[in-house]
Amino acid sequence: MIQLQTQEQMHSNQKKTPGFQFANFTRKQLQGLKSPADFFKLFVQELLTQICIATNNQARTLISAGMCTSYTSNGAWELLTVNELLRFLGIVIYMSVVKLSTVDKYWSSDVLYKSCPVRDVMSKKRFLAILSFIQVTSPAEVDKGDKLTRMRYLLDHVKEISQRLYFPHKDISVDERMVASKHKYSGIRQFIKDKPIRFGIKLWVLACSVTGYTCTWNFFVYLGKKENKHS
Repeated sequence: MIQLQTQEQMHSNQKKTPGFQFANFTRKQLQGLKSPADFFKLFVQELLTQICIATNNQARTLISAGMCTSYTSNGAWELLTVNELLRFLGIVIYMSVVKLSTVDKYWSSDVLYKSCPVRDVMSKKRFLAILSFIQVTSPAEVDKGDKLTRMRYLLDHVKEISQRLYFPHKDISVDERMVASKHKYSGIRQFIKDKPIRFGIKLWVLACSVTGYTCTWNFFVYLGKKENKHS
């Protein structure tokens, strides 16, 4: 059984002030934290670079195999950059808030959709290309024996960066959480009838009772009785 780090272990080895760890930053870096987006980038900057590397490798692998060639430019893949990935993620977030009946309508020139900003941010072809290839783990690093292999870097990164930037208060507890998901093929999707989110990924998390800062500080994904028994 995987063990979450206990309250005693956390506070016996380190004497840190609970909350955001300002000591990890210079005064100049702190002065640059002026907006929610600045704090968001603290958590994702390294991850975005990894996603770009993995996505570009995935694109090269598939295109060289003669697949998805319609997304190339003059027969070659245009490398995904961090700035472009941020624009892509911005579109995805916008689509989750402003919901249209089809993806095509976000790029429609019809007067009904003229206020939609998406077509000014990225072309539809490029958006669909990134959507088709986007990966967290490069093809050569995929371990078929690990159910979380394609998301392992993301999970480890979230824990590492969260523990670097934040230290919880003393009053914590282990809690069960569900992350909504419609995927069908990983073998880890759970159903819990008495949860607000009944279908999804089950997590065991550390919950801070003072701030509500919970699952990203320390957590693990429940893979089923047989899998977690030997983890």
